[in-house]
Amino acid sequence: PVLWFIVAAAIAVGFILFPRSAGNRANFIWSLSSGAFLVGADGSSVNWPLALALLGAPLLVLAAWRPAWLSAARWAWLPPFLLFAVFVAFAPIVSPSTFSPVLQFYARAVAGFLPAGLAILVLVGEARGWRPSEATRSSLLLVLSLIAVAQITWHFVATAQWAGYLAIFRATLAERPGLVAFESTPMAQPAIGNQVLLHLTWGWTNPWLSVALAPHGRVSAIIATPRGQSAGTFDPTRAAGLPPLAGVDYSDYVAALPGAAAN
Repeated sequence: PVLWFIVAAAIAVGFILFPRSAGNRANFIWSLSSGAFLVGADGSSVNWPLALALLGAPLLVLAAWRPAWLSAARWAWLPPFLLFAVFVAFAPIVSPSTFSPVLQFYARAVAGFLPAGLAILVLVGEARGWRPSEATRSSLLLVLSLIAVAQITWHFVATAQWAGYLAIFRATLAERPGLVAFESTPMAQPAIGNQVLLHLTWGWTNPWLSVALAPHGRVSAIIATPRGQSAGTFDPTRAAGLPPLAGVDYSDYVAALPGAAAN
């Protein structure tokens, strides 16, 4: 398994050096060099699960290197670390203004190389005959458990945010037929109460999501992309620009388009 991690990292480096998409490579390098995988470019959003893991990393090092020190100072580090873990677990609703799932996408910059780095540490440990003591195992289990439980709970809460977003998206589609300007929808707002909206919107996917959420595949309304962004080959302004999909009926939507007969 260790060698597979290293091979995977080598393949990833190969794609960075010889990318299929120069734009994707530029985005990857930007997210890695700017730190956008941890804190948003505008400084308003934070990747809390990653922040917790980074904060726990020194504790894991001490657990492996000097477990007695970590155990003796448990009264000093455990309460604040536990409180932060609880905050991270519920951050999507406790701090909705800092919740932005795009940071998880940018975190691929870290996830792509971290396993290989850990694999190298495993190889070094094996070469030196390192065997964790009982105290080390206990400390590692404690820290890793807190991180894992907090991160898993964060994903549950983030999924609840997404479910709330979809409910509002569906309700907006049901309000009126035809092409709906994104800026006129609730999703253009940062949030409604604790429900995050704008940071859950990937603009170019709006037309596709409108089709996916159409009841029984019968499309009557499509929410446009923000500020005229492109949705690729999907052009909801023209009947001819609608992608032919099995089980999808655009007739109600086309009838509501201005100048539908001309399309």
